[in-house]
Amino acid sequence: MREPACRYGQVRVVAAVIAIVVVIAAYMLASGLTRPIRSLYYRETADLRRLAYNVLDNMASAGVFEELILNDPKVLEAISAHESVNCSEGEPGWVDRFRALLSTVLPSGLVFTARVGYYHPLPNGSLVYCKLHCKPITLGEVRFVEAESVTYTYTTSGGAYGVVILRVDLVVGYEG
Repeated sequence: MREPACRYGQVRVVAAVIAIVVVIAAYMLASGLTRPIRSLYYRETADLRRLAYNVLDNMASAGVFEELILNDPKVLEAISAHESVNCSEGEPGWVDRFRALLSTVLPSGLVFTARVGYYHPLPNGSLVYCKLHCKPITLGEVRFVEAESVTYTYTTSGGAYGVVILRVDLVVGYEG
């Protein structure tokens, strides 16, 4: 009579193992079907970063920085004086055109803020950052819900300015 009691014990162990396997499989299936909210955020901000970099890179390839920014008389005056743009006379003319260009190339629903300046080398080898505009370049009043920042450094030479290390900081994001 001992054998039937032993078999009932083995059946219970097998049933418990099967139950554990079913619970683990159900958990894995459920966790595979649902996504945590944070993974969506990371994917979107990575797309924003890629978009901002691609916009600046395409602008550099098209010669926008030379044509738009480095041909402005106020910018040339600031670069030759090794200082920031003089804001007592208002914003340089390139700022509104740069704002319009960015608002055109970025998809609707995105807002941005940008800062543009250049590095001036000192005799001791260090660099000084000088701004080429007075206020941050924005599209309306910017309040980001999600945003990404890109710093793009662009070196150019030629014209009346010689060698210039231009730095463009662009923050692109969803308005909130």
